[in-house]
Amino acid sequence: AMRWCVHLEARLVEVQQWFDEAGGVEMRVLKGPAVAHLDEPDPALRSFSDLDLLIAPHHLDRAMAALGAHGAVRRIPQRRPGFDRRFGKGVGTTCADGVEIDVHRTLVGRAHGFRIPVDDLFAAPEAFEVGGHRFWALTRPHRALHAAYHAMAGSPAPPLHSIRDLGGYLVHPDLGPDVLDPIAERWRGRAVLAEAVAVTLATFDPTADEPAWQRWRDWLATVEVDPADTALLARGREPSPWPL
Repeated sequence: AMRWCVHLEARLVEVQQWFDEAGGVEMRVLKGPAVAHLDEPDPALRSFSDLDLLIAPHHLDRAMAALGAHGAVRRIPQRRPGFDRRFGKGVGTTCADGVEIDVHRTLVGRAHGFRIPVDDLFAAPEAFEVGGHRFWALTRPHRALHAAYHAMAGSPAPPLHSIRDLGGYLVHPDLGPDVLDPIAERWRGRAVLAEAVAVTLATFDPTADEPAWQRWRDWLATVEVDPADTALLARGREPSPWPL
């Protein structure tokens, strides 16, 4: 598993070089490598199977052209020119050696993806290094919320690795409800955070006397969530007739 992760990180370095040769692409590294290097005591504790890159919408066409020029093939055709950078969640591509590079315009599909102010995601990034090259990730609060969104709005059933990541964030001393709840409210995603916290607590059944967990139990017991948002989140997990 770690050999594959090292292979993916080598490809990440290559992708950055491809983007630089194309004139520069504003991007943030999502999930796997960013979580491994920024949120774990040892990167080897967090495996990942592909690369996820958040691309600024005005650079998405350039990024796709650069990837295509180096053999990455998109798995689903674009519906019409300009659709990806304006409406899509992202684009999945596959390289000849089996490496998948998912290019994102936002963090999640459907309604909750459109609610996220994309400009927020490119503000105040956090840096990490791979092979002597610097990359930029989301801020830690945004990484925590991305784990929540990926768990509750990105899949029919919450992936355990996303719940595991979120559990680590929820016990971080700097990521209490006072930090994450206002951002979730700004994104109109409080229902996402509430359901993700509930699932994380149910999954790990942490001890009641742990202060970091108790603060989230207290928040969950008092937070007000719009029932319409809860219903919208549930509909978003239903199978779609359209590729996302």
